[in-house]
This record gives sequence, C-alpha cells and structure tokens, in this order.
Amino acid sequence: LRRALIVAFAVTVFFLLCGRWLLAYLGVTVHAFAVSGGILLFVAAWPMLFGHRPGLQAPENSRRSGFGEDIAVFPLGIPLLSGPGTITTVLLLTNQPETEIARVTILATIVALVFLIAWWVLYAADRIMTRLGEGKVSIMTRVLGIILAALAVQFVLNGVAGFYGSVATRLAN
Repeated sequence: LRRALIVAFAVTVFFLLCGRWLLAYLGVTVHAFAVSGGILLFVAAWPMLFGHRPGLQAPENSRRSGFGEDIAVFPLGIPLLSGPGTITTVLLLTNQPETEIARVTILATIVALVFLIAWWVLYAADRIMTRLGEGKVSIMTRVLGIILAALAVQFVLNGVAGFYGSVATRLAN
C-alpha cells in the first residue's frame, strides 16, 4: 500500500510540476491529452458500469521480483491511483493562463491530502467492504462508474472544444 501510494503520488507530482513542459517537448497539446485521458478513463469506467471490480492479483506466470512487475506499481499505483483522470485533471488545472507558484503550491497540497485520504480508505478497505456488504458495494460501483464515464466524456468534450477553439483563434488572428 505504501509503495503504491508513493509511486502514484510521485507520478502525479511529476505531472503537476513538469507536465506542461513534457507535453510541449513532445508536441502534444493539453487538448489531445484531455481527449486521450478521457478515452482511457471511459475504458476504466466501462466494467464498473456492469458491476465488475477487477482484482489486483498479478497472474501466476508474471510474478517475479522485479520492481516494474509489482502490483503496487501496476495496476494499483498506475493507473488506478494515478491514471488518466488524475494526470489529465492535474494537467488541465496547471495549464490555465493564470497558473502561478501559489496555485501550483495549493494544487500540490490538495494532491497530498487526496493521497492521504486514499491511504486511509485503502488501509481500511476490508473493514469498509465488510461493513457495507456486497450489495451496497455493487450499487456504489455502478453509480461511481456512471459518474466516471460522464467525467470521461466531459474530458473528451473539453479537449475537442478546446482544440477547435484554439484553431478558430489562430484562424481569426
């Protein structure tokens, strides 16, 4: 749990601090990232809509001692804790024209608080699941899947609108 949260937090903070630069270096616009992040987020939401919660167990034939094959890194750290939704949100929030050091500091503090809450929830997951019961967990999974799917579609719509808005602005100038 600790390793998964450290990896996810490091990836999120990296994109918070260096994401704009990395995308500019690669020639990828935030709009393209929003569309791709939205699509990937929708793919993650799809099984939830039907009540499926994927397990985190690595297949038997892939269990080695390598760090990159640790389930704390994949799939728990990336993409479940720091995935397309998290990275896209951080990039979109830091890509505002008024982004300054104070705003990035506030966002970093919020990210740290969110990961502390995630640690607590994951640490208490067995007790929470037992207390809620399978029926309530199934309902919550589907409702959260609908919300996640809607968020994914909104990312795509914002990315497409932003792209066409930037093209229209360039054509007008």
